[in-house]
Amino acid sequence: MHTSITRLNQEIWEQEFKDLWDNLDYLRGIFLIKNILGGKEHFYTYTHSIHVSLYAYLIGQELMLDAPELNELVLTALLHDIGKAKVSKTILLKKGPLTTEEFGRVKSHVFFGADIIKRIKKFKHLDYNILCHHERWDGQGYPFGLKQEEIPLFSRIVAIADSYDAMTTERVYQKRVSQEEALKELTENANKQFSGELVKIFKDLILAKKDLNIKSTTQVV
Repeated sequence: MHTSITRLNQEIWEQEFKDLWDNLDYLRGIFLIKNILGGKEHFYTYTHSIHVSLYAYLIGQELMLDAPELNELVLTALLHDIGKAKVSKTILLKKGPLTTEEFGRVKSHVFFGADIIKRIKKFKHLDYNILCHHERWDGQGYPFGLKQEEIPLFSRIVAIADSYDAMTTERVYQKRVSQEEALKELTENANKQFSGELVKIFKDLILAKKDLNIKSTTQVV
């Protein structure tokens, strides 16, 4: 299990993420997204979900969240895009611009995800966090147009980790950018798309942990 999903330098793993593998809820979440997002068409979403959960874990530790809060945050991050299982692979893998209708379908993944999660007793308390992970600090996000503190804290954290991993990952419709470019983009959107306070925390974490290359050490079974 420890090496089949994610292979990390042992020393870094011991320092940063070992506790996650002692967390049965996290392992249940891994199996859930593996079962739902395990196809080739969801390769990016599956690995992305793991990356986002690890970034969120680091932020949660920096915020000194207690164990139940950290657990909720990490599971929210791990399961945030599970609703994409109900979005056509033709749309998800489209190389050109999406039509208005197609983008609307993509946006619906937050509703699909919340619906999937609230049917699972162990995870149903995460549904609102998942529903709100595309809300923006300035109120211009979806699905409700929430702003600032109206947005659940864990959704705000996931939004930053989600965007950072998306920007720094090569996809069929988007080339990856460097760590520096991604952090610059987050900083420019602080107090617009994202919480400025959380952006600063995340930026400082990434710069302090340059040896931690989450992306190159994730391997799908």
